[in-house]
Amino acid sequence: MFSSSLDSIGAKVSSLEFKGRRAVDAEVSEIVRCGYMRMIQLKEGSLLLIVEAPATACHDLDMDARLFFESVRWEDF
Repeated sequence: MFSSSLDSIGAKVSSLEFKGRRAVDAEVSEIVRCGYMRMIQLKEGSLLLIVEAPATACHDLDMDARLFFESVRWEDF
C-alpha cells in the first residue's frame, strides 16, 4: 500500500532489506521541494523516516538522508 501510494505521486520507489527487516525507500523531486523516505517494517507496526527540503537545499540531500537512515539503532525499538 505504501509503495502504490508513492507511485501515484511519481516517487522513485525501491524495496530493500534493512538490517534484516523489509523496507521501502522513496525519492520525491518536485520544482519546489525534494524528499527521501524510508519505511521499515517492524514486528508490530512500522517506522517511517523522512527527510524533506526546499529545492534550494536539495543538492546532496540524498547523501544526508542515507546517513540519517543508516543511523537507526534497533535497541531504540
